[in-house]
Amino acid sequence: MKNFYLAGLVFLLIFTGIGCSGSDSGSDKEAVTATTEQAVESQADQVAETVAESATDTPDQLETEEIPGQLEAVLSHFRSEGLEVDDVHFKLHEMMGAQKGIGFNLEGGPVELYLFDPADMDSEAMDNLEKAIETGIFFSPGLEKEVAVEINGNIMLTGLEIHGYSHPEKDRIVEIFSNF
Repeated sequence: MKNFYLAGLVFLLIFTGIGCSGSDSGSDKEAVTATTEQAVESQADQVAETVAESATDTPDQLETEEIPGQLEAVLSHFRSEGLEVDDVHFKLHEMMGAQKGIGFNLEGGPVELYLFDPADMDSEAMDNLEKAIETGIFFSPGLEKEVAVEINGNIMLTGLEIHGYSHPEKDRIVEIFSNF
């Protein structure tokens, strides 16, 4: 999205500069082009700086961070029940109001686990979690949408049903997760 914004800005600046040039002189066009390029570079630097400042997890942090014991235990349980688990990686858990989150492929399909700490949750996240326990639907404040979930204690499993997709091993995975 930021690349699209930047490309649109470049397009706008170039054509505004060319359209405002009252002279057909080559040096005027070169001056407008140079000014436009400087403005684009400045804007690109500002966008890059903003992105760097807003990132919550850098790749180095993700490589050195450990998976919380409770989430690792669920992964081990899946493996011990014969499910294939691979490509484990961290998720931006803050968007779900969770303490930690991981994504991974389970039996070939992408799923996510989120660990919640009720003692460290704001009231909105707690309300969303309580409703999810009752209904199987969690409202993600960060995504601003509802997500189908399975809950076991303070761990939430997502990705089994999303945007019309249903994981081919959904029933088996739900049974194994519920027995954890």
